[in-house]
Amino acid sequence: MSHPARVAEAFVLTETLLGLVGGASAVLLYLAFAWLSHFTAALYGLALLIGFGIGLEIPLLLRINARWRSDLKDNVGDVFALDYIGALAGAVVWAFVLLPWFSLDKISLFLGLANLAVAGATLVAFWQQIERRLLVIGVLAASVAGLAGLTLAAPGLVTDARQRLYADPIRHHVSSAFQDIVVTGAGQRFSLYLNGHLQFDSEDEYIYHELLVHPALMALGRPPRRVLVLGGGDGLAVREVLRWPSVERVLLVDLDPAVTALAREYEPLVRLTEGALLDARVSTAAPQGVSAGPTVPVEKAGESLRDTLLGLREHVADVQLLHLDADLFVRHIPGEWDAVICDFPDPSSPDLAKLFS
Repeated sequence: MSHPARVAEAFVLTETLLGLVGGASAVLLYLAFAWLSHFTAALYGLALLIGFGIGLEIPLLLRINARWRSDLKDNVGDVFALDYIGALAGAVVWAFVLLPWFSLDKISLFLGLANLAVAGATLVAFWQQIERRLLVIGVLAASVAGLAGLTLAAPGLVTDARQRLYADPIRHHVSSAFQDIVVTGAGQRFSLYLNGHLQFDSEDEYIYHELLVHPALMALGRPPRRVLVLGGGDGLAVREVLRWPSVERVLLVDLDPAVTALAREYEPLVRLTEGALLDARVSTAAPQGVSAGPTVPVEKAGESLRDTLLGLREHVADVQLLHLDADLFVRHIPGEWDAVICDFPDPSSPDLAKLFS
């Protein structure tokens, strides 16, 4: 086999390897994390294999490009320039298109198929130079078929793997741009997990939220009217704030719109929060300039039989929602507030710890 034929064939097979292993990596890691006790071995093994394939790409491209750019300096400059431009474009697409809109398993499968498409295009472009065509076509076709089959099976595999991570049945799941949101439970009881960490259990959450809100409002020494809630997109802290008849306005600041949407739309959570966010309109504000969004009154049905029959409702408070990082918001707080309730996770990382300082 001639030297150009070996190089072109090696590049096609390398791209095929990267497409197959890289495309399947996310699903394989989901399964490994759920089923294997030594998950890190699978993680490092896949990383090593993918890194090996990536390491082969540049030398092979330099060999192929030498046909048109015989000067080594120009050859290296061309290949690395295109490599850096492609890396920049890939980072932008990853950050602003893929990650906000697709789950990790879908992203890896899509990119794996894209790599196989590159392998196919290279095979067509260097068809005359490749001598073992049947072998290359067979490997490429098998990889495409395998990755296509995995794409069809991935939702079920990922769902089964995710369920193994929780003791109770998963009742609801959504992946937002910020985190993985899972609701588990059976019967009337349910639990909310954010990125695998327990946010609350409906059986005993009232203990935490009552102690979070009521001592702070009682310490004011006067009836609270305007209350700011940082975090707590599940609406449970707002529920406790709204128990105070004097409260006229509540501003809830939470980073993830998917969590507040869950509090307004997921029926078990709506019942648990007593509809605290059900009638609140969402206003999105940029971190650079924070302004209060549209206000919609939160009401509850009248308690008397006459009020119920006539459909009369009692005004509770005006609730506003802003979706941005609380750390950015507190630098531009609009207006004055009688109390600030901070419903944050434990300060286990620098990003969370700064919210407590």
